[in-house]
Amino acid sequence: MVFQYARSVSFPVLAVLWMMLCIVPVSAAASFISIEEVQELMAAEQGKEDFLIIDLRIDREFEEGHIEGARSINYYDTKFKRMVLELNRDATILLYCRRGIQSRMALRDFGKWGFSKVYALKGGVDAWVEAGLPLVRPES
Repeated sequence: MVFQYARSVSFPVLAVLWMMLCIVPVSAAASFISIEEVQELMAAEQGKEDFLIIDLRIDREFEEGHIEGARSINYYDTKFKRMVLELNRDATILLYCRRGIQSRMALRDFGKWGFSKVYALKGGVDAWVEAGLPLVRPES
């Protein structure tokens, strides 16, 4: 009787383990990082051509102020996937949005599309501003 119970429990356990293994490759290459970790990453990657900072917010929000060096790729733009697939998949990429919602979805997408080093700012640009860090505006 104990053997039958163990057998019936093992299938759901194996199914959960299998699902977890399927998720690991995306999350291993992509993760949320703190303000301090972002600053360390930016210092280490400064000036490198294969380092990209991507602002996922809408154009108006980007124009109101963004992290220096960021380029705007609106997550909700109909051409988002096409624009992302034009990027270097081996680049180190830092993503951010307003609070982290679009970043979470974009992390999943970047991982699914084969990008190897993708990070997102935990708390988004709101956390950046709250930490007293500067934003810049596009030059007119």
